[in-house]
Amino acid sequence: MVPRVNGEILVGSNVEFVGYDKRVTASGVHDILTRAFAAVPTLAQESLLATWAGLRPHCQDGLPILGAIPGTRGAFLATGHFRNGILLSLITGRVMAQLILGENPTFPLKPFRPDRFVDPSSQIPGEKPDL
Repeated sequence: MVPRVNGEILVGSNVEFVGYDKRVTASGVHDILTRAFAAVPTLAQESLLATWAGLRPHCQDGLPILGAIPGTRGAFLATGHFRNGILLSLITGRVMAQLILGENPTFPLKPFRPDRFVDPSSQIPGEKPDL
């Protein structure tokens, strides 16, 4: 819950694995409100002003993608942080800046490399990704 300067209270959030469907579901609202009412029972007397849904990009292995895009000079990815994007923004920004500047990253990025999803059998023989 986040109290706003204008007196409104923002409550959330939840996770529903529905692909790219950004519709707000009744069950999602119910889950959020149930938790909010348990914490602050008087909220049940307030008006519901708006609902909103967003996407939380994530990768199949649960790790974000950080690094140069193979075969595309000067292009980098920093995505797939799921619900921890804002929490990891400082370190993500730091290591991406280090990569872009040609410096050694603060920690090993091998587990986060974009090419970890590339099927080796789909590459052209002798071709090396431009990392």
